[in-house]
Amino acid sequence: MKDQHRECLKSNRDFLCSEISLSAVLLAKLSGSNVTTDEHVEKLQNIIRNETMAAAVLYFLTELLPKRGPEAFNLFLKALCESEQRHVAERLKQWMSDDCSEDAGTD
Repeated sequence: MKDQHRECLKSNRDFLCSEISLSAVLLAKLSGSNVTTDEHVEKLQNIIRNETMAAAVLYFLTELLPKRGPEAFNLFLKALCESEQRHVAERLKQWMSDDCSEDAGTD
C-alpha cells in the first residue's frame, strides 16, 4: 500500500471507525478480491462478536488492510461502494484529492 493511502486511513480513522460497517456484503467483496482471507474474516467476526464493530474496523484499518498489497486501498474503496457505503469511499477519495492538491502547491 502506498504511503499516501496509509496516511489517508490514519487521518480518517475516527470517521472510518464510526461510519464503516463490516457487513457480510463488504467482507464478501473484500474476500472475493483477495484483500482478506477466510482467516481474516473469521478474526474480524470474532472481534465484532466479542468487542465492538469499531474495534474490528480499527483492527482492519491498522493491522490488516495496509499489509494486503499495492491494490488493497483501491479494492477497499470499490468494496465500500458495492456494499452501500459509498459515502465512506467518497470521503476518502476527497481526502486523497485534497491531499494531492496540497502536495502540488508545496513544490
